[in-house]
Amino acid sequence: MEQATTGQNQTQKQLQSNHHAVPAVGNSQPDNLKGLGIMMQQLLQSQQVQAKAMNQVTTDINNRMYNMYTDLSTK
Repeated sequence: MEQATTGQNQTQKQLQSNHHAVPAVGNSQPDNLKGLGIMMQQLLQSQQVQAKAMNQVTTDINNRMYNMYTDLSTK
């Protein structure tokens, strides 16, 4: 009977120690979300830079095409 009580006490201690470990994992979530937020900002910023670069390339191509069309139409 004493062994059963000792086993129950150990099980209760394990449950209590596990219970204390759960909030520690929960506290790391805001850090993870903060990190994800920073990553998302970096991603959006890089996309904006790429969009500006693509707009510049598109403008350059349009200008070249217009100039070639103008040259051909005058000939």
